Amino acid sequence: MTRIAEVSTLVSMTAFGCLKNSGYDAVIMRCYRPEGATDRNCAASVANAWNAGMGHVDVSVALTAETDVTAASSVSGYIADNSVKYGMVWLDVQPKARWKDEQADNRRAFTDVLKAFTDAGLSLGVCATAGEWSQIFGDDFTAAARLPLLYRDPDGLPNFAGFTKFGGWTRPRLKAYNENLARCGVQLNSVVDPS
Repeated sequence: MTRIAEVSTLVSMTAFGCLKNSGYDAVIMRCYRPEGATDRNCAASVANAWNAGMGHVDVSVALTAETDVTAASSVSGYIADNSVKYGMVWLDVQPKARWKDEQADNRRAFTDVLKAFTDAGLSLGVCATAGEWSQIFGDDFTAAARLPLLYRDPDGLPNFAGFTKFGGWTRPRLKAYNENLARCGVQLNSVVDPS
């Protein structure tokens, strides 16, 4: 089992070292904010995670109805300009309040952004909850089903036992099972790869 710290603030090498000693093996660091801008803490935090000995580091992009196709070039440019070493970019679907009322509008926005990130050559995954996905896009929206899924279910259980199919996904890759934790002076979500 791999435990992953999902973070969205500047984290020092010392704090990542503490997290590693506490059983975290990997990191997902936010690199694009819900407000529609690259996260200036991303490059330093990613470097600190690697330097602390984390075995794997991914990055995430907060997606809302306001995220447009330029986010892909912003993120890929930021990653290149700052030599950010990462494995995958997780497209993190933000809560319903950050999306439009019409599912057709949300589907179009998501599909356009997904195409832009794919065209930028980034390795992608999607982070979502079943309930939010259904409300935002509809149960039958499967545009991202070919991508790995990190699903959010803060039930405190580091396994996939409660997973139900949605969005065309029949099995997740990762699960965020505890949210808004404080560990080693860092606010984080605990994510697990139980394989």
